[in-house]
Amino acid sequence: MTKEESLKNFVVHMIGNAHIDPIWLWRWQEGYQAICATFRNMLKLMDEFPAFIFTCSSAAFYEWVEKGDPDLFNEIRMRVREGRWVPIGGWWVEPDCNIPDGESFIRQALYGQRYFKEKFGFTVTTGYNIDSFGHNGMLPQILRKCGLVNYVFMRPNPEENKKIPGFIFWWEGVDGSRVLCYRVPFSYATRNSLEDHIMRVLKVVKAPVKDVMCFYGRGDHGGGPTRKDVETILNLQKREKFPKIIFSSPEKFFKTIRRQEKLLPVFRGDLQHHARGCYSLHSEVKRNNLRAEKVLCAAEKFSAIASILFGRRYPQKSLTRAWKNLLFTQFHDILAGTSIKEAYEDVRDIQGEAIHRGNEELNYAIQAIASNINTEGEGIPLIVFNPHAWHIHSPVEVEGINADGAIVDEDGKIILVQKIQSSSITSRQRIVFIADVPPLGYRVYWKVNDGRKASTIRSLSSSETYLENDWLRLEIDPKTGYIRRLYDKRNEVEVFCGPACVPTVIRDLSDTWSHGVVRFEDEIGTFDDADVKLIENGPVRASIRAESRYGSSLIRIFFTLYRDLPYVECRVSVNWQEQRKMLKLRFPVNITQPVATYSIPYGYIERPCNGEEQPGQRWIDITGTAINMNGETLTYGLSLCNDGKYSYDVNGSKMSLTVLRSPPYAHHIPYELDPNATYHYIDQGWQDFIFILFPHRDSWRKTPVVKIAEEISFKPMVIVSHPHGGVLQPHGSFIKVSKENVLVSVLKKHEDSDDLILRCYETFGKETVAEIKIPFLNRSWKASFKPCEIKTFIIPRRPELEVAEIDMLEFLESPQRMLKRLEAD
Repeated sequence: MTKEESLKNFVVHMIGNAHIDPIWLWRWQEGYQAICATFRNMLKLMDEFPAFIFTCSSAAFYEWVEKGDPDLFNEIRMRVREGRWVPIGGWWVEPDCNIPDGESFIRQALYGQRYFKEKFGFTVTTGYNIDSFGHNGMLPQILRKCGLVNYVFMRPNPEENKKIPGFIFWWEGVDGSRVLCYRVPFSYATRNSLEDHIMRVLKVVKAPVKDVMCFYGRGDHGGGPTRKDVETILNLQKREKFPKIIFSSPEKFFKTIRRQEKLLPVFRGDLQHHARGCYSLHSEVKRNNLRAEKVLCAAEKFSAIASILFGRRYPQKSLTRAWKNLLFTQFHDILAGTSIKEAYEDVRDIQGEAIHRGNEELNYAIQAIASNINTEGEGIPLIVFNPHAWHIHSPVEVEGINADGAIVDEDGKIILVQKIQSSSITSRQRIVFIADVPPLGYRVYWKVNDGRKASTIRSLSSSETYLENDWLRLEIDPKTGYIRRLYDKRNEVEVFCGPACVPTVIRDLSDTWSHGVVRFEDEIGTFDDADVKLIENGPVRASIRAESRYGSSLIRIFFTLYRDLPYVECRVSVNWQEQRKMLKLRFPVNITQPVATYSIPYGYIERPCNGEEQPGQRWIDITGTAINMNGETLTYGLSLCNDGKYSYDVNGSKMSLTVLRSPPYAHHIPYELDPNATYHYIDQGWQDFIFILFPHRDSWRKTPVVKIAEEISFKPMVIVSHPHGGVLQPHGSFIKVSKENVLVSVLKKHEDSDDLILRCYETFGKETVAEIKIPFLNRSWKASFKPCEIKTFIIPRRPELEVAEIDMLEFLESPQRMLKRLEAD
């Protein structure tokens, strides 16, 4: 068989598309115009060429057009009905696929798929993130439970990850869920000869597959296929001894491929890496994203409770709008930090609106609940609300309360309280105490002005250079400000094998994305010449401030030990004035045979300890073998939790948290910086964050690290109230889960009814049967969880109806039945 004859056996599915960045090297207004112009041009091509098919993702784009140009939108709907305009993806936008938390990915599909269902009459079955820079290993489960059984992506390319088996394969997530995956060869856009592009794509086809997708059209700033592209395809269709060329869509391609699905290879894990520098870039946009995610989930929980208990209207329209705004800002070139400086002024406003709406609705809800709590008693009532569905033993700071006197609970127990620095330089005071609050509940404390003193059996001592409680002894080097020693008293282990929490400066001449960079290793200095001072020494906590400098930059680290907590809290303020450099905090952990575990959205994954820069969410753990002071060999580790950093590396037993990077905005290789030009650099000035060091014996699974990471990301809320009666007792819980490894992340109103939606996920990677109780609904049921499984339940308001599992899109059909129907189609 000749080469020309063999080509005849292949089918090339031509996928007309226009990858559109709504924000990148332009602001959203220009992105809006590019979307409208692209859509109009595609409709003109359809008028001229009846065979032409156009594929487009991102429900947010369609909503923009629907609101801004209803006539254009109606034309699109007509072409959708004809099957020539193909909505794809099922998500609100094409987001970064490592930084958002697990719930954000579900909301991308919830609002995206429901929009497609409402406007076009169907949901789609193919997920679509062709330009995102990496894809976390929990996505296969989330995709499947949102009705998306196929997935299209492009990055990482074959040079960036050679382990991915070709262009068509099964992607198996960390929990075992699978989606059928297609990696776009070379590019989603055509830049030169379309015929040459097709021939390049054909070279990636491997037996037994005979079909391939070839994406064509102008992209990034929109544009899409041109008249010349369509004419070229029509001419190629007439050519003898050439592959069969068809106008097609990803949905049609996957239906063909599924006939051979059993013969396809399997790739397990997450799909990384393309641009490793993105996860430590533009701290503000990442921190605000986390703030919005957490406050919106909390607002939903307490709004649902207030609506059922006290008839307050559930603010569905307001919260939906807030979620959609947040999801838009999770677009990959926004959340990654790779857009122009002016764009982030707009993004700050959009994220700010989402945060404000969340805080507003949360305040309305907890105030409604608080007004019905019995707060009668001596003193000023302080109502502490716990937004998490587990019991918390957590520091609470209250501004505007006189520090003299005592704090008591409903049983008259005296709680340790301490005066700390106020946020204002006035007569106002601020206090801190440790609150015990039941799961997704509240507790009333009273501030009384008398001489009662709390007693405690636990110790807390300090000096200018050390802090010590019953669990840990922390020593700070007075010259450098580094951790000189962290000693685990109960397990008799030296946690570090050298100076720790070392602010290390790394030369970073890479572009904004850090294209081509695997490790950041060019260390050029450290912050030093420290000013170390004991700034707090009270009954609740003691703190040492270490202030040091590098060049024109300054870092303040406030090391804190609480009397009643088994970890080190570190509050960091950085004034960064360096350009084209990176800042890391280094922690050499005193273990051998290390295993590094990274949190990912709704799950976790183990990665090699080889020094490569890795994305991670709010906690990372390194566990191995340690020898204690008695010569005993222990399984031992250190967990690090933080409230808004997403990049790490582990090199042997040295763990590093990447704090920031400072390249110019939107610098993309191969373009070089002009020495005569003036540039704006990212992450200049002050920023603050918190991290926790939690040493532990045995596996991280035996620690509360997952919960601690959530707790520092969204802290308890406090209402300074007044004495009044109420139908609720001074403490109460609205939920209870019987197993520590099953966490409730969502309680909200069902999208289509007044029923409630509850979402849980398994955190330790083991099969579990958990009992879930909702006392205010008089509901209780048991559920079985597979390792790392996410489950969604609908809780009917009518008591005679049973609680049932429901798909993540909240359609009234079981996920198993939905998937069978989708696969049958």
